[in-house]
Amino acid sequence: MGRTISLTLGDKTYTLEFNRKTLLKASDTQDKMSASETASERYEILTELVYDALLKNHPDITLEEAGKIFDSIDDLEGFVKALLTVMEDSVNALKEIKGNARWEVK
Repeated sequence: MGRTISLTLGDKTYTLEFNRKTLLKASDTQDKMSASETASERYEILTELVYDALLKNHPDITLEEAGKIFDSIDDLEGFVKALLTVMEDSVNALKEIKGNARWEVK
């Protein structure tokens, strides 16, 4: 849909990306961020955001595994900025998508 982030940890490569379903979940997660008060809360929320971005391409991943991946990221500030940019790009891409399913009210 939008851009992706490729992240390699050891011999495994992960693709972080959003689709409609994971974008809705990520949006709910991001809403929690504005209400968070402590660094610990923000860390947990960012871990959830990474988890949300992993779900499209890695549907069997767990929140715990996403947390381990998040813990391993270098340049965390740059990564978070990139992740939020990918999320924003995905929202913008959604606005441009024209579906092929036709519907009508009867």
